[in-house]
Amino acid sequence: MARRKVGDIFTYDFEDKFDYIDVWKMSDMHLGHDDFDAKEYKKYIAWVQEEPNRFIIGLGDYIECVTSGRNPGTSLTTQQININGQVEVVIKLLEPIKDRIICMTEGNHEQRITKDVQFDIMRHTIAPRLNTHYLGYQGWVRLRLNEKQNYYVYLHHGPSKSTSSNPKYHLDIIALKLGYAGEADIIAVGHNHKIFAHKYIQPLVVGNKLFTHDCWGIRTGGFLNYPLYSREALYPPADVGSPIVRYYKDNHDIEIFHNLEMYRNLNK
Repeated sequence: MARRKVGDIFTYDFEDKFDYIDVWKMSDMHLGHDDFDAKEYKKYIAWVQEEPNRFIIGLGDYIECVTSGRNPGTSLTTQQININGQVEVVIKLLEPIKDRIICMTEGNHEQRITKDVQFDIMRHTIAPRLNTHYLGYQGWVRLRLNEKQNYYVYLHHGPSKSTSSNPKYHLDIIALKLGYAGEADIIAVGHNHKIFAHKYIQPLVVGNKLFTHDCWGIRTGGFLNYPLYSREALYPPADVGSPIVRYYKDNHDIEIFHNLEMYRNLNK
C-alpha cells in the first residue's frame, strides 16, 4: 500500500546549545475568568526566566473568551474583562519570554471566536504578536537538540465534548487506537484540567531488529481554581499547575515533573 502525505511536522532546532531542555506544557489558564490563579501562573513565568534552557509549549485555552452570541448562560458573569482585554493581558504576561515559546495550539475557548465570526484569534492575533509557530487545534513538533537527538511530540488541546472523566481515556485513543505511541515520544493533551502521566511501551521494528519504544502520555493541567460551574456540576476540584518535561541531549531520555513544586523539590 502506498504511503500518502497527510501533513507536516514543525521542527524547532536547539542547535546543540543545551545538555537538556525543560519544557513547560502550558494550557488552560482561562485568563479573564474570576477563578484564574494568576499568582500560581506567574510562578511558572518566573521559572522560565531563571535559566536559558527553559521553554514553553502552549496547548490552548489561554483566555476565557466567553462570547455573547453562543448561549453563554451565566458564563459572562464570571468573566472579569472583555476578550480584547484578555488578549492584551495574556500577551503582556508572555511578552518577556516570547522567545522561549516553541509553538502553540488553540483551545476550544479561543475556537469560540472562529465559530462565531470566522476569525481565528490565535492565527491572526495571539501567535503573531508572540512571534511563535501556530499549529491549529492539534499537530506535531520535532524537538531537535542536535543532529542525532530528536524528540517527536504530538499535541492536542483535547476534544471539546469529553466523553469520560478518566484522564487516560483520550490518551489511549491517540496512543493506541490511532497508533501514535509507536512514533511519538510525548503525547500531550489539555482541556480537562487534570495533571496525569502514563507510559506506553510499544514494539518497534528497525531493519531486522526489534526494539521497544517508550511514549509518555500526559494531561497538562491548568490554572483555573474550583469555579462555580464545576461545583454545580459536581466535578471534583481540578489540578492547578502544569507538568514540566525534561529532554536530554546525550541519551534519548525523558523525565516528567508533575508540576513546578515537584520540579523544584527534585532539582535542589
